[in-house]
Amino acid sequence: MWSAAFSKLPDEDVAAIVVYLRGIPAIRNPLPRTALTLSQKFRFSTMPEPILEARPQPSFSTYRERGEFLEYLADCAGCHTDWYHPGSAVNGQLFAGGNLIDAPTGEKIFSPNLTPDPSGISYYDEDLFIQAIRTGKLKARSLSPVMPWYFYRNMTDEDLKAIYAYIRTLKPVKHTVDNTESATACKLCGMKHGGGNKN
Repeated sequence: MWSAAFSKLPDEDVAAIVVYLRGIPAIRNPLPRTALTLSQKFRFSTMPEPILEARPQPSFSTYRERGEFLEYLADCAGCHTDWYHPGSAVNGQLFAGGNLIDAPTGEKIFSPNLTPDPSGISYYDEDLFIQAIRTGKLKARSLSPVMPWYFYRNMTDEDLKAIYAYIRTLKPVKHTVDNTESATACKLCGMKHGGGNKN
């Protein structure tokens, strides 16, 4: 549960979510007790941190500011950043891709690079970005079902334009990640993923 991503939600939006949840019909569904490892218990004992002040509705002077806020809520960087290989050239490089995600189908998917580098999505324009999020397709190719575009497809054009504007301001990072290609060793992240040999 990526509660940190929701920590910037204004109080009014949180209240709206509570109202929505209370309107959903109750369903009894007993679940097994959660089992955490010792390291998980230690790590999660400090999360989430309490929010001690009111969160007012934010105001944005630019598309970029609005896009950064929306991206934080959607936690795009959470998937599209390699957080797990300290010391690698791309570890912690926001949106440079290479995060291993286990797909429900059992296949291994590596998140692609979304930076404006040629190895990322420098060729995207605003229309292509909106089309990909709305349809789950990048022209003739379908996005991986791991990418939850179907949750984001109903965002307004203004919100998607804002996210695109924010992504365009990111630092370009060279890191080719292409799940349509065979997995090969990548000298930048140390993993084996599609397009790895191009790095």
